[in-house]
Amino acid sequence: LEEVEKARSLYCGRTNQIVKCQFAALSYSSDRIERHKLLSTIQLGTFGLRWGWAGMVSSSVPTCNSCFRSKFTPNGRWGGCADCTDWGCEQAYQELETIQHYPKFEVGGPSSPAAPSDRTVNETHHIPKEQSNEWIREGLIYAFYNCTHGETRSGVGAGYRWHKYVAEAYLRSMGIGGSLFKSFWANVKANIANSSAGLDFIPYVHSDSCLLKMPAFINSPMHLVMHGVATDSMEIVHKHLTKLQKLSTFETFANRYLQEIERFRLGYCRTRRLPKTFWLAEDILGLTRIMPCVYGLAFADNLKLTSSESDHHTKTMRSVLQLLNSLHVMVSTLMSPTKSTDIGAIKKSINIFLSCTHRACHFVYGQGDKMWASKGNFLSLLNLPKQIELYGPVRWYWEGSSEAHIHEIKPHLVENLRKTPSYFVAKLSLIFKRKLVAWLRKTRDTDSDNTEETYRQSKGFYRYAEIDDLRAKLGEALPVSAFQLKGYPGVWAALGNTRDTVEIVALKFIYADIKEYCGMPFFKTHLAENSKASVNKKKLLEAIDFHLILFPFICGQGLVARNNTWHFEGRFALIYEDWDILTTSGKSIPSLSPSLSNKIKGQLS
Repeated sequence: LEEVEKARSLYCGRTNQIVKCQFAALSYSSDRIERHKLLSTIQLGTFGLRWGWAGMVSSSVPTCNSCFRSKFTPNGRWGGCADCTDWGCEQAYQELETIQHYPKFEVGGPSSPAAPSDRTVNETHHIPKEQSNEWIREGLIYAFYNCTHGETRSGVGAGYRWHKYVAEAYLRSMGIGGSLFKSFWANVKANIANSSAGLDFIPYVHSDSCLLKMPAFINSPMHLVMHGVATDSMEIVHKHLTKLQKLSTFETFANRYLQEIERFRLGYCRTRRLPKTFWLAEDILGLTRIMPCVYGLAFADNLKLTSSESDHHTKTMRSVLQLLNSLHVMVSTLMSPTKSTDIGAIKKSINIFLSCTHRACHFVYGQGDKMWASKGNFLSLLNLPKQIELYGPVRWYWEGSSEAHIHEIKPHLVENLRKTPSYFVAKLSLIFKRKLVAWLRKTRDTDSDNTEETYRQSKGFYRYAEIDDLRAKLGEALPVSAFQLKGYPGVWAALGNTRDTVEIVALKFIYADIKEYCGMPFFKTHLAENSKASVNKKKLLEAIDFHLILFPFICGQGLVARNNTWHFEGRFALIYEDWDILTTSGKSIPSLSPSLSNKIKGQLS
């Protein structure tokens, strides 16, 4: 980073002159481990749970039962009460005595630098504080002065030099990591031996010279949302299914749909089959788009939403559905072209999701803070509104598609990569052979079925061989690939396999006949065979307004009926490529399920 920001004299070919120039990065997008390493801050633990913040997490952070119920009433209460801070981490104070060895005295004197805000020796409570380069630099200089000046005799009090364990406790309270402390203490000892030693322990990234400030180290949506909270939410649901001894049954149920969507090879909804092994962020993104359908419908025949709250099983199932619904709403709000800059909506969707996560973990694990208090991605979601105000919607810097180059490599590697060079040589040779065979097969066959080609043949819609094929998919309650045309009602599906012309047929919906489940409206659907027409492929592509997936509503048959005798009424949910869904009022962003939010009663325990 220091090398990049150095001023240089470069030749300009346009003016034929040597010019002075300097480059600076606008942002730094990486996973959390790399950011902590570069900034020398604590990762997770007591003081580093939330990215970019230094502070202990209080038990009053989660939304209490009263505030959670209030959010689903007209003019509901937001912002916490006497019992909770409603996910306001900066308001969650802790008694200072909980930090062992935190300094109570300073050396002082006219040359003493000022202590950073909220980290003086006169504090009575430990207050979570947003980190900044200047704040960290002030803390390092303040601690350095107190470790190298003052009375050297053994003792504790005003005017006495800080011991090593005191300085370490102080810097930990600021979220400064162990690697930086080692450099810091080496400089302390060098300065004590030779007072002319400089402040070499301040990293360039925290110096005055660095142009890239801490807010520029953005939370990557690929790692934070997809590989982070979405994956952990799947883990919560899988844990509950495991307790019910239904996980393998659910995977069979879900793969029936995921395999069909995978066959479409859609660029906006890439999926893979369960169990989740070697998934890319694009795979998780695709599953999140349809998660209320795939995961929610698994409980459609098991959950009976009654007015009784005494049954623990009913509470658990409801909390899981609330988790799935709130996750879908949050991700849709973050990724939607129309809502991704609505800071108010984003804040509310994150707040509701965190509250639903807390409730679901309480019922599934018996411990509400099982996820958010041990995995930093959940609380780091609270950083997104400010980040979006500074750097725009997260969809602008979604880098998940760039991860596809390792799609072919991941399945060949085991989790532990501490292997010998010969192991990787053998794996690369195997990958090369497979790519060669795939190329030969593609050359030989006009239509390759090789699933490895899925990520290189992305498209907006799938073409069914003929209308009988489409009719069969509708009858078998399988997902359907479709699109919406500009100026034409309904949605359309493509037929045939000719190069220049495409046959299209309309799918009609009965808006008055709707069933809502887990936030997804399902409409009675029928195939309008008399609308079948043949159009030019180029003109069709220009006329397409949106691509979408139709997902069927299945219920009443257990998780899986081995003979596939589904209870199916011909209802489908419409899921658009821009994260909207079809509702009774038209195409709009997903919202919280009324059937779930209206049932929020009682306490967690």
